[in-house]
Amino acid sequence: SLAAHTINDTEIAVLKDVISDKIIVYATDENGENGEYCLYNEEQKIFSQFRYMGAESFKFIVLDYNDTVPTLNNYFYTAVSVGEYSVKGFKYNDAQMSDFVIFYAESMDGEKGFYRYDTKYKTVQRAVEFIAEYNNALTTDENDAKDVIARFMELELKNKIIVISGIAVILLIIVLIIILIVKVSKKAPTMSAEALEAAEEQEFMDGFGESTHLFLGDDYENNDLELDDDFKLKDNDEE
Repeated sequence: SLAAHTINDTEIAVLKDVISDKIIVYATDENGENGEYCLYNEEQKIFSQFRYMGAESFKFIVLDYNDTVPTLNNYFYTAVSVGEYSVKGFKYNDAQMSDFVIFYAESMDGEKGFYRYDTKYKTVQRAVEFIAEYNNALTTDENDAKDVIARFMELELKNKIIVISGIAVILLIIVLIIILIVKVSKKAPTMSAEALEAAEEQEFMDGFGESTHLFLGDDYENNDLELDDDFKLKDNDEE
């Protein structure tokens, strides 16, 4: 429904979903052009693209998936295309399923979940297989983390001390390496701007002298010429 809402101390007209409390704002650029509808997150004070899709009996908002990504066997986390939108979701590892992607969405009643999108025929289904693997992987990752902690807590005191000491030694070695790198970099000889300019000039003059000497030497051997004190060419017969 149409309602008045205050955003950044300014009251503007917005569309507000009476069921899910979603706030939709029509935004444009500074010139009042290129307008589009955006979702406004009142808690985070940010705007995002309003990605709306729907079928005859189901309508939803396409979202980026930014939560925990568990270790999955059949899927990988990446950018996916859902209709005209590009969002963060999942693709299949199986090349035969390359036409399908998994995306995250919120229905009009505020329920969030995963859905499978057929990029070829433009159809949407609930991602039942993905949800099962996702929940299992999420639980497994959590249990693995808990198992590590549990195994540590079950160790005898002396073994706990050994583990903690080992971790401390590794961290100390890393810190020492960083300190050593910093000290070496500070001790590296540096050249002032004046010294660098003088060195470049000397290098140029050395190269110029070598090339000039070779050129004049060839002339001297071929034409019986020699250099006078003013660095000029003259014939042997001239006085």
